[in-house]
Amino acid sequence: MAYMQRMFPDKIRVNLNGHIYSGGNTYAGIIEYISNEGMEYTLCSSIKVSKDFTPPQIIQLNFLTPLGSSFNLTCNVLCFLRPESEDKTLTMGMKVLNPPRQYMEFIETLKPGELLKTWE
Repeated sequence: MAYMQRMFPDKIRVNLNGHIYSGGNTYAGIIEYISNEGMEYTLCSSIKVSKDFTPPQIIQLNFLTPLGSSFNLTCNVLCFLRPESEDKTLTMGMKVLNPPRQYMEFIETLKPGELLKTWE
């Protein structure tokens, strides 16, 4: 997990329910971190999958913000970690490809202190 933490140095911790679409399947997950480093938008998500699942290079991610905005993003999987436990959780670090303007504006409005007050 240390690699994921280094990958997101300016991360904002969030707890957003999302769905990842891959290979004709839908996987429910949680977006845990969102980061904006210059013009590169990255995020970290955990999903429940079978032990033999390996994420493809490109995935589709959908999530709804607490304010009701819906985002459908194409992401490049940069890395993934599978814990040694049997809980079948896979954590992925992803780069958002061609983020829509509304998504970039959404990220710019996030402030960690206010985020927690608003979303808890």
